[in-house]
Amino acid sequence: MQKSFDRPDALHGETRKVKMGCGNIYITVNKKFGEPIEIFCRVGKSGACQGALLQGVSRLVSVALQDKTQRERIIKTLKGIRCMEAQPGEPGQNPTSCLDALAGILNMDFQDGQD
Repeated sequence: MQKSFDRPDALHGETRKVKMGCGNIYITVNKKFGEPIEIFCRVGKSGACQGALLQGVSRLVSVALQDKTQRERIIKTLKGIRCMEAQPGEPGQNPTSCLDALAGILNMDFQDGQD
């Protein structure tokens, strides 16, 4: 059995707000040695089911990052998933779903290369 990720007591990250048709989502990307290693997503005003699903996807993305899955592969998998609640966002932000927004934030974070 493979050893699980050894999470330090403290990680540094950034939380970004994305406006969606169903409300705001807040996506936090935590890094270890400058690499995204952990994702948390929170839905501002939605039902428990949507929040639970987004939390589950966040955990799966975190596990994939910790297992060194290529971020480009994760981004490509989530990018473009559509939701009927999607509405045009702020300039430069037009996510088609919460999962597409997660892919966009992970991609922006990946390109920034900052701690």
